[in-house]
Amino acid sequence: MGGGINAFDPTTGKFRAFTTKDGLSSNIVSSITEDNFGNYWLGTYKGISRFTPPEKPFDPQSRFQFRNYDMNDGLPDNKMIPFAAYKDVDGKIFFGSQQGGVLYFDPSNLRDNDFAPPVYITDMKLFNKSIHPFDADSILKSSVEITKEIILPYNKNDISFEFAALNYFHPEKNQYQYKLENYNNDWISTDAGRRYCNYTNLNPGKYVFKVRASNNDGLWGLQEASLIIIITPPFWQTWWFKTLIALAAAGIVYGIYRYRLKQVLRLQNIRNRIASDLHDDIGSTLNSISVYSEVAKNDPEQRNISLSMIGESSRKVIDAMSDIVWTINPDNDNFEKVILRMRSLAYNLLRAKKIEFTFKVDESLSQLKLSLEKRRNFFLIFKETINNLVKYSSAKRVQILLVHHSNSITLFVRDDGTGFDATKKYNGNGLTNIRKRAKEMNAQLHIESGEDIGTSTQLIFTP
Repeated sequence: MGGGINAFDPTTGKFRAFTTKDGLSSNIVSSITEDNFGNYWLGTYKGISRFTPPEKPFDPQSRFQFRNYDMNDGLPDNKMIPFAAYKDVDGKIFFGSQQGGVLYFDPSNLRDNDFAPPVYITDMKLFNKSIHPFDADSILKSSVEITKEIILPYNKNDISFEFAALNYFHPEKNQYQYKLENYNNDWISTDAGRRYCNYTNLNPGKYVFKVRASNNDGLWGLQEASLIIIITPPFWQTWWFKTLIALAAAGIVYGIYRYRLKQVLRLQNIRNRIASDLHDDIGSTLNSISVYSEVAKNDPEQRNISLSMIGESSRKVIDAMSDIVWTINPDNDNFEKVILRMRSLAYNLLRAKKIEFTFKVDESLSQLKLSLEKRRNFFLIFKETINNLVKYSSAKRVQILLVHHSNSITLFVRDDGTGFDATKKYNGNGLTNIRKRAKEMNAQLHIESGEDIGTSTQLIFTP
């Protein structure tokens, strides 16, 4: 004993068990007999059960029914004696019980409760605390019995329900089944002693809680109580946030692509300018060297002059190539390297002309870095300024200052020379190149010059 009752199919040799999970009062069945209506009466250790077998015992979808009787229904005792069940010729059923002697009844005189009870959800709790529609911060707008849908934030996902069937005839025998669709889709059975359920840590999503009930005779009501529960996700799990993240990621990728493309184009522009300089300046200088070579070879009287011009042109080419190589070397991005080259240039040119000079630099500039393009234009502006000063100013003293402001650098070069008319156009390319390079680096250029004041050149740019 202890396995309920079993149905046997002789054609297949298989058994099917019916237990308390199917509605049997106890798995310990001590006796069994059949009435005149095709029902089986089972004596158990928890009363008497009437079993109406399914038409197809081995079909899981075939319907069957248990009706249980115990001392609450008038039995003198719940524990039936083993093998003490009998049906007489009139159809009466006899059982022997341990404490109540022999009992009998006529199955035809027993009437089942045919009231199919409705069921209601009577309480809802969040984190084991009941919620009421009249609370200030309540999520319920009306009582839970008539509420059809509730919406909860993702951090309020510990929910409990209580429910009850409206059957007051032996209500302690009412049976219940419940489920939470999208969490568990199978019905879970319980009895009148446990009319509640709890769900914890529910994920964001839509759920439907359903509950149904039977009366004391096992008649299930057709009406189910249901409640839709929507748990909203945190903002970082919402579709619009994910869309924003995707767009932001796409924007970042596109931005990186645009930046890299801009850098490639910028480097290409620099290469083009260097190539243009090589073609225009160095190319023309090399061409002049070629011309002077032919002159020196064919005209002995002009040979010394031609050789002198070849030497000067060669030095120009070497100097220009040195500037280009220095500019494109990434090791010279540090502003300290720029300052050292400026000092060297100023010393070599001004000392050669016996021009006294001062060179003052803010120490904070040594830590800055300049891009290749700005470094090239800045140094060439300084170089052109010093070259013009040496060639044309007849100056005795020169002051050079490099000042670092919060977000800008100022170069100031001042001499006490003869000066010139800054508004006048000259044949040389010095001033034109200075203004062109200042424009390329988005710098502010101010040149003041006159016979009495000498020449002041101020360049302001952002590093």
